[in-house]
Amino acid sequence: MGPNPGTSPSARAKSISTRNVWLIVGSLTLVVICLTLLRPPFTEFIEYKLYDLKFHYRGSRPAGPELAIVAIDDASLTSLGRWPWSREVFAQFMQRLKEAQPQVIGLDIIFAEKTDTAVAASVDRLRQKLRQRGLGSEEVLHLLQEEKKAADLDHRLAEEIGRGSPTILGFYFKEVGAQVISSEPPRDLEPTVIQVSTYNIVRRLGQKAKELPIIGARGVEVNLSEISAAAAGGGYFNMVPDPDGTVRWYPLAIAYGPYVFAPLSLVTLQHKLDNKPLLIALSHFGVKEVRLGRQIIPVDRYGRFYINYLGPPGSFPTYSAKTVMEGKLPAGALKDKIVLVGATAVGVYDLRVTPFSGVFPGIEIQATIIDNIL
Repeated sequence: MGPNPGTSPSARAKSISTRNVWLIVGSLTLVVICLTLLRPPFTEFIEYKLYDLKFHYRGSRPAGPELAIVAIDDASLTSLGRWPWSREVFAQFMQRLKEAQPQVIGLDIIFAEKTDTAVAASVDRLRQKLRQRGLGSEEVLHLLQEEKKAADLDHRLAEEIGRGSPTILGFYFKEVGAQVISSEPPRDLEPTVIQVSTYNIVRRLGQKAKELPIIGARGVEVNLSEISAAAAGGGYFNMVPDPDGTVRWYPLAIAYGPYVFAPLSLVTLQHKLDNKPLLIALSHFGVKEVRLGRQIIPVDRYGRFYINYLGPPGSFPTYSAKTVMEGKLPAGALKDKIVLVGATAVGVYDLRVTPFSGVFPGIEIQATIIDNIL
């Protein structure tokens, strides 16, 4: 059917223009729906970069006064030797650190391998032989027992960790990703480690299936049992970067076996706040709520906490481990603070990519999470 002969040219042009507008709007809507459903990589990349751009547009913000970082930096490695340090050196470091009277210490470090205790074993054998042959008095045998303890460097480190300010140890999970929550208890974790590293309260709201949209793991690397037992608690320090390699969020819950574990940052903060209970509520949709005491911590359904970075590296007061060992800290620098200890040296891999920097210390990400929640 042709155009109405009675229609003026201007009316026909207006009708065509209206149809074109609706065609464009409909096409754009269809494109947006397709991009939303399919999420091709280039749209995610644009979204990531716009997210990062917001931080640069906002600029830096000051950190709260509650935190300080003790860095295992290049100066510390030059002074105290290559990393990892011996247990004897680290025990001395912990002794000096606790003399500064922090309120709680979080170690972004793992002590998974047993130190060679050949000297301790030799002293123990000598003590047993003297006892069997009746050649040693009780005083001599007691002195040998004391020497054995001094030679057992893992035991000495455990003693220092257990003294004074509560110390939270770090550990990490292997093969982190989507995971089925198993009802079988993990065999590679001791009950005491589970007790001090998991959420105090886990509420399951109408959740019957084993599968949850929550991050999980298939293995774990933990500290030596003697060292773990001496600590006040433990938490994982796994970080999961986005596909472009940037760390923008942090998992506040990882499932392993039937248990839901909390991160190092959250367990450390819990001890700062008088051990208020950690609660997580799960439904068949995922994580519904995370609480520390009465405070709700914002996470998405996967338990991801989006990090509000304060600025480039150096946003928190940072002191070299070398300065701690030499007793040259400024007066009151760490007193009553949350002190996080981790590596920042270039030769030690714990440097991450963030919206502010391509070389950002992992320990400062932990500090940022705590600062955000506070």
